[in-house]
Amino acid sequence: MVTLILGLSEYDLGAPCRDPRGETIGGVVVHMREGTGQVMRWADTMLEGVMQAPAAQGPGEHSHPHGSGHSHGHDHSHSHDGSPGAVTLAERDEAMALLAEAGRALGAAVRGLTDSQLDSFPPPAADLSDGTMRLYQVVDFVADDLANHLRYVQDALASRVGGAQEAP
Repeated sequence: MVTLILGLSEYDLGAPCRDPRGETIGGVVVHMREGTGQVMRWADTMLEGVMQAPAAQGPGEHSHPHGSGHSHGHDHSHSHDGSPGAVTLAERDEAMALLAEAGRALGAAVRGLTDSQLDSFPPPAADLSDGTMRLYQVVDFVADDLANHLRYVQDALASRVGGAQEAP
C-alpha cells in the first residue's frame, strides 16, 4: 500500500475511487491517515494493558497462527469522514510515513503476544470493537480494512486507460 501510494502523482490522487471512505484516491489516503492515528492511540493503550496481563497458556487453549483464518468482512457500522480528495504530495508522504511506522510498531507488538493474550477480549473502542471481539479479531479487522482500501485504490487506477497516467 505504502509503495503504491508513494508512487502516485497529485493527478493520480485526484482519481475517482469507489471506496465508500473516500471519493478519490486522495480521500482514501486522508481516511487512512485518520484511521492510522486512531488505531495507534487505541493500540498504545490496549497493548500496554495486554502486555501486563498474565501470559500463561491454559491446557485447553489452541495454537494457531493469528493473522490468518480469522478474517471477516468490512460489514461493521462505524463512521468514516468520506474525506475530500485534495491531497498534496507532502500530505501523502506524511500519511504513508505514519502508516508504515504504525505497521511496523503494531506488527512487532502483535508478534510479541501469546495466543492467550491474542484471545483476550479488549474493552470496547469507538470504531474498532464493541467489546465482543477477541484481540486477534480486532487486529484482523484492521488488516482487512487496509486490504479493502488497497483493492479500491488498485481498482481506481486500473479503471484508467493504461493504469495511472500523467495529467493531460
